[in-house]
Amino acid sequence: MNNVVSLTKMSFLNLKSVFKQIAFVLIIWTAVAIFNPYFLNILFGFIILMTLYQAMVYEDMNGIDNLVAVLPVKRNEYVMSRYLFGAIILALTSIFLIVVYNIGNKINAIDIPLKAFLGMGITSAILTISFIIPTVLKFGANKMRVVMVVIFMILIGLVSGMMEILSQNSEIMVKISNIVDTIGISVILIIFNTAILMISMIVSIKVYRNKEVKK
Repeated sequence: MNNVVSLTKMSFLNLKSVFKQIAFVLIIWTAVAIFNPYFLNILFGFIILMTLYQAMVYEDMNGIDNLVAVLPVKRNEYVMSRYLFGAIILALTSIFLIVVYNIGNKINAIDIPLKAFLGMGITSAILTISFIIPTVLKFGANKMRVVMVVIFMILIGLVSGMMEILSQNSEIMVKISNIVDTIGISVILIIFNTAILMISMIVSIKVYRNKEVKK
């Protein structure tokens, strides 16, 4: 466990090295989200996408695989540190989302409740984390650049479309609310997100365990 924590701390130090590259874009998207709530949920996934992906790309381009090979750590410990890193970013992003939501709600009343944004935001973030980690571990940074652009565009389209449909169709909102109230939104999200993360972890561990390190 100590190795996992140490590797996670290393990732946060590496994130500082690339944060200047993404800070300006994050500021712009935050400003847009404050005045346009439809971008608020996109901001959630965008932060996860930019921070986690950029940190892993930075490490990959600087030979993290060679470092892990010589350090007294197991490969699965490095993989688990990626998920711990993502989980911490997810928690910080959730707090940030709440702050931005409250600010935006004071400027322009938001019809969609905060819990809806958090539910969709956390789920989209977990999907992003679950996809990025095994994919970058498998293919590396260079092959992933074009793929990530496509993923981001799809993410924007899907989330913005869903939020607009929900906000403009009260009947759909009522039906969804009835289903959620019957089953329980917390139960649904916990089961779904846990299953996605577990599958992603298993795939990531297997991928990285079989990965050949070029020295």
